[in-house]
Amino acid sequence: MISLVKEGSDSDYFIECIKDSYLIQHVEMATRFRGNQRPTLLDLILTNEENVVQDLNYLAPVGNSDHCSLLFSYVCKAEENMLCTKKFRYDKGNYDEMRKLFTEVDWIGIMSESESEGSVQELWDVFREKMEETMDKCIPVHNVKNKSRKTKQQMYMDAEGMRMVRRKNKAWEKYMKSREQKDYLEYCDVRNALREHTKELRCKFEENIANEVKENPRAFWKYTRSKTTVRSGVGDLKDKEGVMHSDDKAKAEILNSFFCRVFTNEDLERIPSLERKHYGPTLSHIDINEETVVKCIQKLKPGKSAGPDGFHPRVLKEIANEIALPLSIIFRKSIESGRLPCQWKLGQVTPIFKKGDRNTPGNYRPVSVTAVLCKVMETIVREHVMKHMVENKLFL
Repeated sequence: MISLVKEGSDSDYFIECIKDSYLIQHVEMATRFRGNQRPTLLDLILTNEENVVQDLNYLAPVGNSDHCSLLFSYVCKAEENMLCTKKFRYDKGNYDEMRKLFTEVDWIGIMSESESEGSVQELWDVFREKMEETMDKCIPVHNVKNKSRKTKQQMYMDAEGMRMVRRKNKAWEKYMKSREQKDYLEYCDVRNALREHTKELRCKFEENIANEVKENPRAFWKYTRSKTTVRSGVGDLKDKEGVMHSDDKAKAEILNSFFCRVFTNEDLERIPSLERKHYGPTLSHIDINEETVVKCIQKLKPGKSAGPDGFHPRVLKEIANEIALPLSIIFRKSIESGRLPCQWKLGQVTPIFKKGDRNTPGNYRPVSVTAVLCKVMETIVREHVMKHMVENKLFL
């Protein structure tokens, strides 16, 4: 949209600066008109998000100006309430104490009583309450506020680097007071030394992240997000009548309505009758024991997120041997009764924009995070089914 004069020109450097800052330029037509001269694009609108500028109009110039007027809507919202979210510090957890506390629990007595009298939901509630109680005791928490981003220490900065930053700031303050050349040169020396030091730290930090990206992808994406200035969320959405909504609750309902509408609703009243065919022995029983549960939990990736139940894979792996018994009882009860605990039916759905108009809900796709322990049981069932199919040669 901005023509380059020649390589290395000021316009070239300006465009590179815009790209490096991840800014978006919204003006697409010429804005300056004078006589027989070629119209040029001189007036720019730069933002760090694509959808905040809407309804851009090119109007007549003001007074004798040869620049047209730009009229547009700027979509923004101020944070009224400072929400505070409690998050567990899983890397600081006292897992030895957790193992000790779970070892002292009489799971057989507790579960046997609940199993004989209640449903899989009641068994799950007993286990969940004990898990939450133990996590509160053994894993520290910290409060995360949803305040706007501010200047913060770089992830790769060390103590020496922070001391150099303070020395640079003091040198600059000294020069601003004296305005003497020697003080400015002193500031330049400290600034250049800091630049070399941070460059070396950043290279080592990025090299370590690259080498460990397979084992710890979470660190890679955390660093990537810290270097990105654009934070594009879900903008205003149109409902079925074409009415635009900006309220978060209304937008969530619009997306939920669309996602539910694309699901297939089977007509249970008119299911066709199919001929029954028997190809061998049936899978009438799935044996779920403690050893199987431990083996499956140990395969979890600790870098993944917790589901709606709040149980993080890191915690489950640390205490896998201690919780295998109650989980095996819950899994067996769930399969025998054909029921799932309510929390296992929930999912944390995140709308991901694909392409097209951001105001159209159909251009978003849902990504769901479900309960980790439900996926553990699904894995065990799948392994039994696959083994049965292979052993009896049921794959056609």
